Amino acid sequence: MAKNIKLNNHNFSIICSDPGGSSIILKYLNENKLKPKSLFLTNTSKKIFKKKYYKFQTNNKKYFLNSASVFITGTSWKSNLEKKFIAKNKNKDIKIISFLDSWFNYKKRFEIDGGFIFPHEIWTFDKYAYAIAKNKFPNVKIRRKFLRNKPKKVKKKKNNNLLYITEPISEVAHKMYKNKNYFKFNEKKALDVFLKKSKDIFGKFNHIFIRIHPNEKKEKYFKIINKYKNLPIKLSNKSLSYDLSNCSKVIGVASNVLFLALNNGNQIFSTVSKKNIKLRLPFKKIKHLNLI
Repeated sequence: MAKNIKLNNHNFSIICSDPGGSSIILKYLNENKLKPKSLFLTNTSKKIFKKKYYKFQTNNKKYFLNSASVFITGTSWKSNLEKKFIAKNKNKDIKIISFLDSWFNYKKRFEIDGGFIFPHEIWTFDKYAYAIAKNKFPNVKIRRKFLRNKPKKVKKKKNNNLLYITEPISEVAHKMYKNKNYFKFNEKKALDVFLKKSKDIFGKFNHIFIRIHPNEKKEKYFKIINKYKNLPIKLSNKSLSYDLSNCSKVIGVASNVLFLALNNGNQIFSTVSKKNIKLRLPFKKIKHLNLI
């Protein structure tokens, strides 16, 4: 039975549609020196896997389905690609493993057509995600896998730069809850309030680097950024590992980049209140700025 097969080199294929899922899958592959048989990706996830994995990519659904006995999926909030794959193929003689890359909206990630569809296994990568998944999905096999969770080492620079991480909050709210205002604020307000209060909170700093989420267009933030010409703001076009080495403090709402930053030794801050249970990260070392 395929359900009992373990994940090994070249015996699995990957279907993934968003940057968060792609990033954690790629990290797992790299740390365990694994290569897939085939990849079925969206344009957004292709940007994460990059050239190293081009030769494994396919757009042929029939070839993809017959390429392996084990399949890894992401758990996208934006697309139904992975959920449709699970629903259509779960009862076939294959094994499906879904990688969780967040700490929010777990059930919504498996909801489709008014019901829920779950893989054979759900894999988590930290103790917080594991505890939440065990609680939310008592009838699904949950595994905790270990990652080093540290970005590629880049020599740290001595500076006082701030890194702000954007997130498509209103799009997530609309997709998952059919209400853009479900979280009572959006990504533009989060950035606006942070920039307005940045000097009051952090005093003197060299630069604010803004890192745009892969699912967003930078132009949506231009109007807000132009309001604060008195601030030394720059849009980042560097790698994440470079940004984390170049900035001592990392600020966001609830991005999983904050988790990577924490493990990298950066100071991390969330703009939301600690009382906001809808978007509260579970890490003890995070500082809440209570701005929204």
